[in-house]
Amino acid sequence: KLWIDGRKYWEFGLEQVKPKYGKRIWIHCASLGEFEQARPVIEKLKIQSAKFKTEVIVSFFSPSGFEIRKNYEGADLVVYLPLDTKTNAQKFFACINPDVVLFVKYEFWFHYLNELKKQNIPVILFSSVFRENQIFFKWYGAFFSDILKMFSKMFVQNIESKELLKNISVQSEVAFDTRFDRVHQIAKTPKNFPSIEKFKGNSKIMVAGSTWQRDEELIIQCINEGVLKDYKYIIAPHNINQNRIDEIIRSINKKAKRFSKLTEENSNNVDVVIIDSIGQLASIYAYGEIA
Repeated sequence: KLWIDGRKYWEFGLEQVKPKYGKRIWIHCASLGEFEQARPVIEKLKIQSAKFKTEVIVSFFSPSGFEIRKNYEGADLVVYLPLDTKTNAQKFFACINPDVVLFVKYEFWFHYLNELKKQNIPVILFSSVFRENQIFFKWYGAFFSDILKMFSKMFVQNIESKELLKNISVQSEVAFDTRFDRVHQIAKTPKNFPSIEKFKGNSKIMVAGSTWQRDEELIIQCINEGVLKDYKYIIAPHNINQNRIDEIIRSINKKAKRFSKLTEENSNNVDVVIIDSIGQLASIYAYGEIA
């Protein structure tokens, strides 16, 4: 619903775009994870290009990124990416008028890339990673490999990706994963959670991050059978649907509590905490011995 409603009147949302007074950079992220990879780049760009009066526009494909970061102070504007059609791409560029564009990791939108190429606007892909089983490297994948050739510059995470791209005549450079930069930033300035500290006490903790149902079934089995002695658990489901969280709590035969209900006073006798909000996990990892 958020995905659909967020795009209904996207042209009106772009009325917030002011006349350009300097250089404008557009950075597109699929969701929150890709934003974490983009964030160190955005912050460095802001510092290094301050003298050029640079504006940054950030777009998201997914509500899980947009809803959490729509007020991100490092961007001049945060918007949804309209669906990838020729008309939308033309209207979008007419509104935002970028000087350079950066896509993060896995963004290969044909009409947007084609329009950028037509308008001679440089577009860079970074923190990207490729695998042999992807369609770009199949005998029938010529259309998709041609999309990769629309990028002005590509920075990949590893040598394997560079070699795969070289085999289809696409040039790239290895620049590794910018998520490491973000993790380093988080480690330097961690959030403190007093209720989690009290919950941990002298116990060891296993943190299971962004889990899917099959993961949760295995972890719950591990908890119920006491596989890890003297351990407590923090589970952060990918799907924070209330019914799913209730189901997880019912399946655990030890004392489990939602993070939103956890306090310093009630955390002593809790064995498992279920994270029921987005945006906490990156800092909560610091409390674990196993992730």
